[in-house]
Amino acid sequence: MGIVYSKTIYIFANEPNNNIMANYCSNYASIDGDMASIKLILSIVELAEDDAGIFELLTNKRCGLDENGWDYNVLNFGCRSQIDKFDFLEGVNLEDNEDGTARLNLGFTTPWAPPLEFFLSLAQIYNVTMSVEAEESGNDYFFYGEIVDGDWAIFDEMDYGVGVYKHQQDYFWDGYIQSEIEWMVEEDFDEEKVRAKFYFVGETDMADILELFYVSLNEQLKQTENEN
Repeated sequence: MGIVYSKTIYIFANEPNNNIMANYCSNYASIDGDMASIKLILSIVELAEDDAGIFELLTNKRCGLDENGWDYNVLNFGCRSQIDKFDFLEGVNLEDNEDGTARLNLGFTTPWAPPLEFFLSLAQIYNVTMSVEAEESGNDYFFYGEIVDGDWAIFDEMDYGVGVYKHQQDYFWDGYIQSEIEWMVEEDFDEEKVRAKFYFVGETDMADILELFYVSLNEQLKQTENEN
């Protein structure tokens, strides 16, 4: 597939500005491979200097420290800057499959966009497979991908709500949808607008969303009546 970038990085990749506070993209990855490869990745990070850039360390690429460092990081890692060992290890969980293979689960944040090029290089260098989720709700962004045999077998960028619906069903119904319904009621949505917003759901789920919407709308109307 070659070099790929998340769409959110284009917002700031060509206009670096240290006065702009970054939105942070949450990244979750599962790395599957033989135990030796998984332990090698983990040991390199654990033995790293405290201030070492983990992306460059694991992929043996120099860090962009010159005036074009921003562009270098975007090109080689897929995001504006790297993480250190503490960021990497904070969300680590090692699962021993007891058959000579293992899974390493990761969770960390990066500015604006996910480090898609880093993930791809990691899979190629250590001969592992990966599944990746990334989300940045501030830019309405969600990513899901799988790396098999050193390339993206699945590379799917989508709106945040679509991604939550497709890949995080529990959160969609237990958290996301209620927050969105409260906002829609405040913004005076009607059924047509609700349907347009959730164009990606099936009719059965749409019926459930509309039921929740009308319950919330009626509660607001009753509250308004009582206040008057």
